[in-house]
Amino acid sequence: MAFKILKEGRADALISAGSTGAILAGGIFLLGRIKGIDRAALTPVLPGKNGPFIIVDAGANADCKPNNLLQFAMMGEVYVNKVLGMNNPKIALANIGSEEEKGNELTKQSYEIIKDKIKGFVGNIEGRDIPNGDVQVVVCDGFTGNMILKVYEGVAGTIFDILKKK
Repeated sequence: MAFKILKEGRADALISAGSTGAILAGGIFLLGRIKGIDRAALTPVLPGKNGPFIIVDAGANADCKPNNLLQFAMMGEVYVNKVLGMNNPKIALANIGSEEEKGNELTKQSYEIIKDKIKGFVGNIEGRDIPNGDVQVVVCDGFTGNMILKVYEGVAGTIFDILKKK
């Protein structure tokens, strides 16, 4: 019913505490994908030291192709601009090093196509730099993004537990 109401334009958003997979499936099969976009992506907004940022994809697509990551960068750029109101967002590719030649085949190939097509692309970002919030869009496959998200959640929980005990 919620997807029906959304599709009819009687609602602007759908929020659920239910299954992420069910919401993703409902979005794809009941609402459909954006024209020209091959895959939906989970995209949480996270707090950073210097401002909020998003991770695109945080778990919907464990295996991706470079074109998927290009589309994630495009969607992320539009989202932070139109929804979060950030003009000229910085977009980076999550990787094991900041150098262009670092990473696995997916990240190296993705870097090559993203750098030529995304105006705000600033290169690779290492995991330790993500929480700074200096980059507004972090692009990665869903496997990597979910790992980043879960570590972020775990570290935050651990810090709060330590602070409570002190």
